[in-house]
Amino acid sequence: MSGSHARVFAGELHRTRHRCAEGEGPGQPPAVLTPTGLCCRRLFIVGALLEVEGKPGEMMQARVADPTGAFTLQAGRSEAGATASLAEITPPAFVAVSGTPILTVHSRSARCLVVPGAIRIVTRQVRDAWVIRTASATVERLETLAAALSGSDAPDPVMAALREYRTGTADLAEMGLAVRAALESIRPSPPPAAVQVDPVDMVREVMAARGPKAQVPLEEIVADGVARGLDPDAVLAALGTLLEEGDCYMPRKGFYRLV
Repeated sequence: MSGSHARVFAGELHRTRHRCAEGEGPGQPPAVLTPTGLCCRRLFIVGALLEVEGKPGEMMQARVADPTGAFTLQAGRSEAGATASLAEITPPAFVAVSGTPILTVHSRSARCLVVPGAIRIVTRQVRDAWVIRTASATVERLETLAAALSGSDAPDPVMAALREYRTGTADLAEMGLAVRAALESIRPSPPPAAVQVDPVDMVREVMAARGPKAQVPLEEIVADGVARGLDPDAVLAALGTLLEEGDCYMPRKGFYRLV
């Protein structure tokens, strides 16, 4: 399903605000230009499906998290296969998605959504392999950006990204740290003989670290839990336990706060 589809982390796609200047072919969607200079019309993403809203025949939305953030999926009647798959998959689950990045602009704000073409359940090993390959591709683009900042020639999309996003060395360092954190999140799980931390205690610790009054987004809780060795389903199960025991609540949809 990956084929010629590009790979990009959710954190980078979330910051995407511009389209490529490349011409559009017949029936092709506009290409988006990411901060690392990736010009793409098709994406292949793998992550944890956290939430699904809507039903087939209507507009459906879903969130798929990777170690850097969450992709927002949006599918309508034209994506019947994708909406049918979303309706059949019960979160949390690792999924692979091939889709089209769509830049939506409202007033002065913009955000990049993914219109899914196909969705299927995969294993954690597939997710980990995707993170490694996506990290490698991102590092290559960062190296090209760094060379361009130093005066070397670079492809047009890279030069366009430097102009549009006003990229500097600090931005490169920040994006590099995000890639490093993504790779660290897939470190091998501890051996069975090692002391295991209770998932509920770990999730409580993750939320407490944000502050006593913090309203923490679900994807941040999941990402932090994964970084500490938990599976996404274990994080969600722990959140369910905390809710049932009255130790946390949802002040608004998608956000959690300790009592």
